Amino acid sequence: MQSSEIDVLNNKQSKLGNVKYVYDDMIGCLNIGKGRTNQEDAILLMENNEIKDFKLIALADGMGGLENGEIASNAILRSILEWFEALKSYYYYCPRLVYEDFMSSLSYFDKCVREKSGKGGTTLSIAIVTNNDTICFNVGDSRIYTFSDRLTQISTDQSIAWRLYEKRKIKFKEDIIFSKEKNLITSSFGNPKYRFSPICKIIPNRKY
Repeated sequence: MQSSEIDVLNNKQSKLGNVKYVYDDMIGCLNIGKGRTNQEDAILLMENNEIKDFKLIALADGMGGLENGEIASNAILRSILEWFEALKSYYYYCPRLVYEDFMSSLSYFDKCVREKSGKGGTTLSIAIVTNNDTICFNVGDSRIYTFSDRLTQISTDQSIAWRLYEKRKIKFKEDIIFSKEKNLITSSFGNPKYRFSPICKIIPNRKY
């Protein structure tokens, strides 16, 4: 078991300001930044025990405006860790099964966040690499990018600012970070004010 998995299981990630985890071909980094005293983000890198190319990469961003954001982000990644460990290795060759299993587990993930964090909430971005495709899910405004000759955003921000961008009230995507609504998300796990509404995209591995 890698250190990222151990930290999620022991709820240690919420106590670490700066983190770096390294696999042979995966790297995860966290930085608490200058604006907060608690690390409210959590990351998870995993490989299937039998098929090393069957991988999971996940980021949960605890919602800083709510109580227990750091607990919420750890709680959802812990439940996802246990979910991925329970998958059969043959799922690697059938992304449809991975997709269906994940979607059917969403309510359980949400329940885990609520039980562990009370009023806490968290976003989630996750990529699951299978034989030919990568399955990407996101809830909230944490982004997923692929890289070929350039970075390409795969996920869709579930936020008020993104809606304004789609309506062309914010002209350029790069200007979203300057919007006063940039932190107002419309979907998350945990807090009942924001119900989770996952967006899924399946990307052929040859495309990035």
